[in-house]
Amino acid sequence: MLREIKNNDLETILQWRNLARNRMVMFDNHVIDLDEHLNWWGKIKNDTSRQYFIFSHDSTDYGVVCFNQSKCDNYWGFYFKNLDHLSNRKKIYLFKVLESEALKYAFDVKNFGSLLCEILDFNTAVIKMHTNFGFKPIQKYKIIRGNDKKTVIKMLLTKDKYYGQ
Repeated sequence: MLREIKNNDLETILQWRNLARNRMVMFDNHVIDLDEHLNWWGKIKNDTSRQYFIFSHDSTDYGVVCFNQSKCDNYWGFYFKNLDHLSNRKKIYLFKVLESEALKYAFDVKNFGSLLCEILDFNTAVIKMHTNFGFKPIQKYKIIRGNDKKTVIKMLLTKDKYYGQ
């Protein structure tokens, strides 16, 4: 289930965002301090073009899901809390549930015609999972992160493709 973020979730979200494994696969990978995090939340919490949710399953919070809308495109992304204590099978299961919930929200609630995501090319597990849900790579481009160039893969899923039309 995707639920709205409450103010008492903010410190937990910050901890999840700053996990090394999450920062490694983000475009901007610096450690965020509490002031920066609260300033970010203050700017986006009422921005109707950007929506953030907590992903919960079986009454446990597992991660954050976000949607960013522009006039032309709709993007989504996510990150998990530390799941190291879980089996690989459980991690894959949660990933599938999270992606299913996110796609249902995008296509059924928001009525998006398509959805985009951008993944660093070395994040092969996420690319594979998106591919299993029907996303197709449509573009590759480079970004500068710190002193390194990174390759980004942009992927697209249409509502028709998702529902098998």
